[in-house]
Amino acid sequence: MAYRLPSKEEVEHAIAAVLRREKKLPSESRFLSLVRRELKRKDKEYTISHERLRRIALCSGLCKVTIHTREAPTRRPMAKCPVCNTRVKAVKNETIYGGTVTLGYECPFCGYWTGGMKRRVPQRYVFSSTEGGKRDVPVVRFMDMPEGE
Repeated sequence: MAYRLPSKEEVEHAIAAVLRREKKLPSESRFLSLVRRELKRKDKEYTISHERLRRIALCSGLCKVTIHTREAPTRRPMAKCPVCNTRVKAVKNETIYGGTVTLGYECPFCGYWTGGMKRRVPQRYVFSSTEGGKRDVPVVRFMDMPEGE
């Protein structure tokens, strides 16, 4: 089965059209299916992945993204942001003996952050339209989910 990838501008137009009809989308899967449907109106072979849609939605400033996270125990260093796939920066602190210790990681693009011993893992993405139109910077809010959900 052949497929084609739409341009960033075509995806932004599809996002805007979906958000005009649906003010709030409670899951990334629902958002993806509606954007794919909108893109297929232009070309039946168009498709887009979850990750590319999420990144374009964040970069475009057309929507506000609320990300529900949970904590997962891990000790491995982190290289890329799980939200936007941008390289994360280590947040370090100097010890009283002159060394440094990594406290956590922070994404310079979307604002994702996590601690050193427990990692915040995205669980659910909620997309909603921004009032007043397009923004220059991403509008992202993180919410920690209570234990057991």
